[in-house]
Amino acid sequence: MNGSIMMDDMPGNTPMNNSKSPDINGMGKLNTLYGRLDALGCKGRDWSLLVFAGDHGVSLEGSSNYKALRSGQIVAAHLNGTSPTKKLLERLGKREWIFDLGLCDEIDNPDLIQKRIRKGTRNFINEDAMDYGEALSALEAGRAVWEYVKLHNYDMVGLGEIGIGNTLSASALGAAALQLPVELMTGPGSGGGALIARKIELLRRAMDNDPPEPNDVLDMLARFGGLEIAALTGFISEAEHYGIPIILDGFVTSVAALLAVMLNNKSLPNLFCPSLALEPGHRLVMERLQIEPWFDLELNYGEGLAAVMGMFMAEMTMSFYQ
Repeated sequence: MNGSIMMDDMPGNTPMNNSKSPDINGMGKLNTLYGRLDALGCKGRDWSLLVFAGDHGVSLEGSSNYKALRSGQIVAAHLNGTSPTKKLLERLGKREWIFDLGLCDEIDNPDLIQKRIRKGTRNFINEDAMDYGEALSALEAGRAVWEYVKLHNYDMVGLGEIGIGNTLSASALGAAALQLPVELMTGPGSGGGALIARKIELLRRAMDNDPPEPNDVLDMLARFGGLEIAALTGFISEAEHYGIPIILDGFVTSVAALLAVMLNNKSLPNLFCPSLALEPGHRLVMERLQIEPWFDLELNYGEGLAAVMGMFMAEMTMSFYQ
């Protein structure tokens, strides 16, 4: 598997001004947003949120306020309608799809779509999170999710993730992909600022123990996980072939986008970022991809909340010009 394109070779995701787009006075950056969405043929009417879920062995290190290997509890809150993301979706009359790539909990609910590779990843501090076969299977599972998008004829999708400990995985993956020190990529995640020093120490140990091959996406994913991040990477890498906007959520989905663009840089023009997260690595990833966020709410919530807000903003923007 070839994930060896150089980051400097990626085309910039610069704003595209459509000459046919009306320029409504006073709309500022919304004019640019309209131009990019319109160039992709997006009407902003039929959209949905896709959430990829999996557990992480590294959560056993206590870097989160959530219980280790219990991401299923967060998934359950989405399924029963009590999560903020689901409440907002219901208010907007939009659907959420949740894909189980590697939850440890057994959840008997027809609305949870099973694509499980294994029950959680291994603790990457001491060993690889996955073997190559598992990482490749997760990439392929993510690519297969496009069947749901095609079936419902969505003209825009947002991405979310659920995985206790996955900001630690994303920090490791981002540092490896950008060839930067882990300190620059690491923020509070769900654990709060008091745990940042602990997270940096864990990431240094993992990097010293077995650094992944530079520019090798499959090796990075196998080394640090997670199953849901690999599936997101696979899904995003196929964006070029479907031609619709993909609205990222926060730090974790953006790291997946970075890896996806390393696999296929032609997917880059389809990517949008509504808001920066509080994680310092998020800004660095967006700068490398040359994607300008629409606003900065410092959300570290995850679970697709920023993506839903972004899609609603996109829908409103398109309605102004139609």
